[in-house]
Amino acid sequence: MEKNYLEEYKKAIRKKYETEKNGVHSNFLLNPSPAKLRDLCVIILTDSKNQNDSINFRNFLGFDFNIEKVHELNDQKLIDKFKPIGRFFRGKSELSTLFALDMAALLVNYESRPYTKFTRLVAENSKPDEQAEETFPEEKTSEKENLKTPLTSFINFTDINPIPKKPEKKRWNPKIVFGLFSLLILFSLGGYYLTKEKAYMVWTEDHFVKYSEKEIRDNPGLPYEKIDENRFRNFKKIIPCDTTTFFKNGMENVWYGKSLKGNEIECFTAPGLHPETGVTLKKITTYIIGEYHLRRPCR
Repeated sequence: MEKNYLEEYKKAIRKKYETEKNGVHSNFLLNPSPAKLRDLCVIILTDSKNQNDSINFRNFLGFDFNIEKVHELNDQKLIDKFKPIGRFFRGKSELSTLFALDMAALLVNYESRPYTKFTRLVAENSKPDEQAEETFPEEKTSEKENLKTPLTSFINFTDINPIPKKPEKKRWNPKIVFGLFSLLILFSLGGYYLTKEKAYMVWTEDHFVKYSEKEIRDNPGLPYEKIDENRFRNFKKIIPCDTTTFFKNGMENVWYGKSLKGNEIECFTAPGLHPETGVTLKKITTYIIGEYHLRRPCR
């Protein structure tokens, strides 16, 4: 029988929570309010050397962790994102995204995080909670030092011949000049396309976040799409209310589809595929607006 990795991951996190809530962070975990979980997240990220934790923070909140800008986390909308995790710890609800589960694992210091690492360890018949955290090799310092070394240090000016007083004028064949110029352009373009790193985007809660090719390689199993600048900029999930512009100039301005669990509908600002289910979104209609009470007062 195939293992249900997701359920095992949830059980392991909850089990770790039961231990940690009476540990060194009991002040934050015994009564896991959103603000306390936010504070604990900052404490852990400040000392964490696990690259996966920084990536998880960005997946969950939509921006990179920066201790100098920690005041930005006072935004009530960001604090509210920790509410479902508190309910999950208390066994009152489930978490609907892997990003939220990985954040829960971070908050209780579950070592076999993130989910991709957990599934690999289980598949290898290892005991996930006894594994040490993965470490990532640092970049070679010699390469960094070379980048900082000024170009002039590689040049021996004493080897350069003095400029003759009366240099001879050389006449270049126009065809040769044109050929060399064309080759230069081709080499420049070729180098640009060979060295340019591919970009991807990953759906996080209600918007896309850009990922580099290296970050995608470091997180096998992470759902991603090739970067589409138009979709990246304009495609957002919204919570409609009585101030939402459902129609603009007689045309639909909102699209909807069923959620991943299928028990509710979700609204988006642009057409396309649902980022979690892959189903094509539908245009909003006055019937759907009334049926699901989408013009309710804004919170």
